[in-house]
Amino acid sequence: DEAVNIQNQDGGVKYYEEALKLDSKNSAAYIGLATIYDESNKLDLALLNYEKALMFNPELTELNATIGAMYFQKSEIAKADEYLTKAVAVRAEDAQTQYFIGQIRYKQNNRDNEAVNAFKKAIALNPITSTSSTEARKNAAEVYYYLGEVYDRLNQESDAIAAYTDATNLNGKYAEAWG
Repeated sequence: DEAVNIQNQDGGVKYYEEALKLDSKNSAAYIGLATIYDESNKLDLALLNYEKALMFNPELTELNATIGAMYFQKSEIAKADEYLTKAVAVRAEDAQTQYFIGQIRYKQNNRDNEAVNAFKKAIALNPITSTSSTEARKNAAEVYYYLGEVYDRLNQESDAIAAYTDATNLNGKYAEAWG
């Protein structure tokens, strides 16, 4: 199966490269390449191609969130902040974008109140119900955990305990918050 995937990826790369020979500003081809590189964990190549797609077609504003999240994965906080700030200006109602903004503000230490607001907005945009998937519950638990971390740093003990409790109720792995 992996050999077929690699062969398909190689074929896809060749296909998109041919498309770019015909039109070097073909944003769809850059997105196709970026997706292939992202799926094969070639983050730098994926970023390069997503950024080219956005450069040639600035209307693809949803790419700001993707690029910002990738820079966050690379721990390039300033670049992640740049792209995610653009993304949240366009997609303020996107829970994942709010989560990443919260993460960035959390890492910036001096922006804890902004982190709290972003995490709370992410939670409000993606409420967990009894029918939520296991993956959604795990993601929500992570948001609550980091919300607890920020509250703890702000010395808001009761809010931190409430957030840690929510994280633990959604995913027992977050019992570490009580340590």
